[in-house]
Amino acid sequence: MASTKEKIVQMAIEIFNKKGIKNTTSRDIADALEISRGNLSYHYKCKTDLIEDVYKYIFESKEIEILPNGLVTLHHFHALFKQMIDFQDRYRFFFLDIIEILRDYPAVGKLYRERAHRRTAQGRALINYYIGSGLFQPEPIPGIYDQLSNTVWIVRVFWLNQVWIKQECKKDGTVAMDKKRALESIWMLHYPHLTDKGKVEYFEIMKLVAKPAS
Repeated sequence: MASTKEKIVQMAIEIFNKKGIKNTTSRDIADALEISRGNLSYHYKCKTDLIEDVYKYIFESKEIEILPNGLVTLHHFHALFKQMIDFQDRYRFFFLDIIEILRDYPAVGKLYRERAHRRTAQGRALINYYIGSGLFQPEPIPGIYDQLSNTVWIVRVFWLNQVWIKQECKKDGTVAMDKKRALESIWMLHYPHLTDKGKVEYFEIMKLVAKPAS
C-alpha cells in the first residue's frame, strides 16, 4: 500500500498534468486526496520539497535502460524511442513547462541537466554499437553523430511543446501527443545513416509503426 507521501506525489502529478505546476495549489492536492492542508504540509512543508520528490518519482524510479547487455538490434532502438515518447505523454506537465521548472527549482534543474548530458552520451554510445554491428554507416563527418544524438534528444524532450504550439488545444487545455508522427520523425533523422542491413530492420519497424493502436 502506498504511503501518504507517495499518494501525495502521485496525486500531484495527476493534477500537474491537468493544470500545470504554477496553477496548482496545496489546497487542490489536499482536496483531491480528501486530507487536510495541515496533513499535506506535515509531509511537504513547501512546494519545492514536493517538486523534488515528484522529480525523483518520475525519473529516478523509472529509468529507461539505453544500453542493455547482449545483442541489441534496431528494434531495441525503436522500443526505446516508444518508451520515451510514452514517458513524455505520461508526465506531460514536466515537458510542457520544463524551462520554467528548471529555472524555478534549481536542485531539479541541476539533476535534469546532468541527466540530459548522460542520456545524450548514452544515445551516442548506442550508435557506436550499431556501427560495430553493421546497422549504421561509419561516421561520414567527424561529430555528425554527436549532433544526431543531440537532435534526437531535442525531439524527444520538446516534441509535445511543438505540438502544443501548432495545434489548437481541446476544451480541457490538452493536446493530442501524435505518437506515431513523433516516432516517424525520430526515425527519419536516423534513416540516412543506416546501412542496407539497417534499412531492412527499419522497414520492419515502420510496419509496426503504421499499425493502428489496439
